[in-house]
Amino acid sequence: MRITKQPSGGSSRTGGRGEFELAEDVPGGPRVTDLFEHDLILQYGSVELPTGIFLTKQGGKRRLRLRNNRETFHIGRQAAAILMLPTPIRDEARLEGGQPVLRSDGYLLHHIELEEVEVLRPVTLEDGVVKSPGLFRARANTIIYGNQAFQAETLAIGQRVKEIELLWHARNSFPSDLSNLLAMHESAVKSGSAVPKALTQIVESIQKTFAAFSADMGVVYSEREDVVPAMLRALREEVDEKDKPLSLEQIPPDQLDIRRREIEKWQTWARRRGPQSTKFKREVREAYDWTCLVCGNRFPPTDISRNPGVDAAHILPWSDFDLDHVSNGLCLCKLHHWAFDEGILRIVHREGQYLVELAPGAEERILQPQFSLESLRAVTGVIPSYRLPNAIAERPNPLLLSRLYEELN
Repeated sequence: MRITKQPSGGSSRTGGRGEFELAEDVPGGPRVTDLFEHDLILQYGSVELPTGIFLTKQGGKRRLRLRNNRETFHIGRQAAAILMLPTPIRDEARLEGGQPVLRSDGYLLHHIELEEVEVLRPVTLEDGVVKSPGLFRARANTIIYGNQAFQAETLAIGQRVKEIELLWHARNSFPSDLSNLLAMHESAVKSGSAVPKALTQIVESIQKTFAAFSADMGVVYSEREDVVPAMLRALREEVDEKDKPLSLEQIPPDQLDIRRREIEKWQTWARRRGPQSTKFKREVREAYDWTCLVCGNRFPPTDISRNPGVDAAHILPWSDFDLDHVSNGLCLCKLHHWAFDEGILRIVHREGQYLVELAPGAEERILQPQFSLESLRAVTGVIPSYRLPNAIAERPNPLLLSRLYEELN
């Protein structure tokens, strides 16, 4: 048995929005005609939900219709929202082509293959009139979808639900606003109630929010596409604890080459730590209001560019000092992040103030005019307090700054 989308007359290209119907009798099971005036409960993997939809006759067709519930929507959008898929369309004339097929408002959900169909409660009749509707349940097994170029792509629903459950379970690995959206999705899907229209907006918000973080996670993603595989890729990017570089405390102070090598490894490790690293970057940028601590220029994400123009730099790149705490971070523009990492500019804490200084020897050792040292000299001096985070606990930890330069000297 399957739920299938049929065009509302005409060809598949000009047939309008189309309707969802129930088709194909199951050998040894209930026939489609046995299910008229029955409400549908659908199982998606471990999740079971009423749909608010019933089977009725209309013009000789076996239509699936909403039963007086304006808070939910047609079965195709329900399935997409539950499975965290991009929003499908119903109008064949608006189909797109090419890959990926799963793009918001660019593909059709053609069929939902059903299995384990059973009647839970028969229709009650009185004088040939339906007194109370029946109830039937089915397990959704496979979704078949397509666009202009690819007509019969398949999605295994059981596997998809397991992937979504993994994201629910790991949601705290993601930044807080994305984690909250995943919690909202889980709550709605597990509510035991018909899927609300708002679930589509939640999925769209997950797509948009993850798109804003994807560059920091090292994942290529466009917000119109299927977000679940991209989020799983981000989780898999997390580096195993056994791959951490050595703690600098394990290396003798006089082994400068080894210490520098391990610092570089720590910087690489921090960049590859997937959602946890992204959470740190987001918290640091927000604490500094997307403003470079050195020059005071503010470069937040915009409608034109999702990627901010400031980075979250680590002061000390090892776990002994709460690697991913905001007090071990600095918000720096691209130029001053580079100058800080290379040790040309230093940020220090002295007598209750934060200062930017040129590294000792920079004036003598860096050749001019080939090197634009003047642009870096211009930003040295006391850092105004308004560039620092409002929360004292989120400001650069003076002990970490001191320890950094102890290790480099």
